[in-house]
Amino acid sequence: RRDFDDLHALCLRAWTWRAVETTGTPPPARSGHSMVAVDGDLYVMGGWSASQQFDDVHVLDGATLAWSRADAACGPEGWGPQRWNFSAVAVLAVPHWKVFVFGGNSGDLNDGGRPQGTYRNDVQVLECVKFEGGEAVVDVAGSGESLRWSHPAVVGEPPSPRSDADMFYSPSTGR
Repeated sequence: RRDFDDLHALCLRAWTWRAVETTGTPPPARSGHSMVAVDGDLYVMGGWSASQQFDDVHVLDGATLAWSRADAACGPEGWGPQRWNFSAVAVLAVPHWKVFVFGGNSGDLNDGGRPQGTYRNDVQVLECVKFEGGEAVVDVAGSGESLRWSHPAVVGEPPSPRSDADMFYSPSTGR
């Protein structure tokens, strides 16, 4: 298998792809990750490679095309267990952006038990805020210092554990 760490953009007028030149340290090569757009920035999270699973978040600043690792949102204390093949969607909620993550696979692929890991059905929410003078503001800069995960309790019976599912949000209906 081969993992990738490149970035391409599709021109919707000409229907042509082009490589995007970035600065900073890009996320390690991976697959099974999710990327969402948050207020002009791109967030890459989770995934796995031929040698490891990831519990990290990286932000590409849309204005400068510079990568940064959002250390405050990485690791088992925030992100939780390493996760791949999950669904994610970014929503401009009140008062700031949120990234919702559902399901996917987790575990240690090297333990020899289940080569695909364990299927999950939990929900995580990445709160994309920063504080200035005690006031929460949208994290436009993508600094990552203000990113934090919450693990809300859900009401009702959640869907069965799964991976590779899609999730979307409709601003017109709020769902």
